[in-house]
Amino acid sequence: MTNSTTPAATENGSAVADDVERMVADGAFLDAVEALTATYRQSPSPEAAQRIVNLRHRAVAEVDGVDGRGSWPPVLEDPFPDVAGIPEIDADQITAAVLGGSILHHGGVLVRGFVESERAERLLATVKSALADRDALEDGAGSHTGGGRYWPFATVAPSVPPERAWVRHVGGMLMADAPEIMLELLDIFADSGAAEAITGYLGERPALSYNKCVLRRLVESSPTWHQDGAFMGADIRSVDVWLSLSHCGGDAPAPGLDLVPKRFEEILEVGTKGSIFPNSIGPGVIEEVSVDAPVETPRFAPGDALVFDERFVHRSSAERTFTEERYAVESWFFAPSRFPADYVPILV
Repeated sequence: MTNSTTPAATENGSAVADDVERMVADGAFLDAVEALTATYRQSPSPEAAQRIVNLRHRAVAEVDGVDGRGSWPPVLEDPFPDVAGIPEIDADQITAAVLGGSILHHGGVLVRGFVESERAERLLATVKSALADRDALEDGAGSHTGGGRYWPFATVAPSVPPERAWVRHVGGMLMADAPEIMLELLDIFADSGAAEAITGYLGERPALSYNKCVLRRLVESSPTWHQDGAFMGADIRSVDVWLSLSHCGGDAPAPGLDLVPKRFEEILEVGTKGSIFPNSIGPGVIEEVSVDAPVETPRFAPGDALVFDERFVHRSSAERTFTEERYAVESWFFAPSRFPADYVPILV
């Protein structure tokens, strides 16, 4: 087999690499991301994707000191005053006002067709491949630095090893450990207008969290009711995009999400009234707070997304036996000025 790389392409790649190193040395990480991403689009590789993700982590230093919104939450009108529960929109309706207003008045918004079906199908295949590559490597059949689609994110943050191990234990994988998938998701957020809408709502360029962006695979578990704000810390500003890659929820054979379809202004009491874990909400509390908003389990198709924040009350479905695995991708965006102290940021 002959090498199709031309001398001119090799020379150009070397020049870009030299430019990127100079930018990094000067602390111009965003410029380095832009330059390396342009090269990656022409000649993608997991090694280049891994470098871009790590540069996006370092680029957070360039937005340090940005205060974002002076007060929180922003004052936004209810875009769906006649809707009780979680409103549904199509992907082309995503704006900062619709997204933010739905979160602040309804708890969240369900976006039908957030990713078109063929792209969602391709993404699912890539996620399955990454999980298989990770399992092969960590079971001793791969290299120690990465292989296939699994290229672990490099960081010395103490929260990473236990987080990585826990997520694998429950069947998933941290998204930044599959850097090509993270870059694909960033493209999806840009193409859909979600990144722009989230930026507008938060009032500053957001950062993803290495710890909270997860490729999820689930068939059965012991899910508990929770609000993510109960364990992410006080005074954060966040948006989560939970993207389904399976037919799940409703009467589907794969577990979806159970949710209390309303806005909560406070973090509910945890560790009481039948709660299993210290940070989970007991079923007795759920009975009380859902009187005016009965629990719902919406049906998801591949490519549908639920968007909410750290106060949303939900869990993976648990009321019956499921026969198929559910695949989903969860992406937590944070305002860097209010980023959780123990988490690792990756700039959008």
